[in-house]
Amino acid sequence: MQDVIRWMEQEPLQFLPQCLQPGLVEFLHVAKQRRVRLGVLSITRPRRSSRLWVLQGSSTCVVRTDAVVNAFKPDPRGLLVALERLGATRTESLYIGDRVDVDAAMAEAAGVRCAIVTSRPSAGGSHVPVTDFSQLGQMLWP
Repeated sequence: MQDVIRWMEQEPLQFLPQCLQPGLVEFLHVAKQRRVRLGVLSITRPRRSSRLWVLQGSSTCVVRTDAVVNAFKPDPRGLLVALERLGATRTESLYIGDRVDVDAAMAEAAGVRCAIVTSRPSAGGSHVPVTDFSQLGQMLWP
């Protein structure tokens, strides 16, 4: 079990800074300044070192293995739990993901608007495609 934890949760941490989406850090900074309530949906419970950069400014973190969720995306339970913990309504919220097949599908099932950050074109659907977090920030905060 320790090997699984090491290779699935600890070893990848050294590579995470290289995987940051363009404009993410600045986006989170502006969101924090504007007092935007942020939540994170995660496959695994974030470790302390990953929290330093991924979750800065987040108000809540929902993990798919939490007893109240116990489901993978695109099941909307994790998103609905996050909204409840944030005290946010579906109509005032925006879910940001990077995959149409799971993230946009989950947001649609939950009745929440969705932006998909991707360099790959995504045709159709109810989501708003954006190329990076800088573009998303310009859309949200012109």
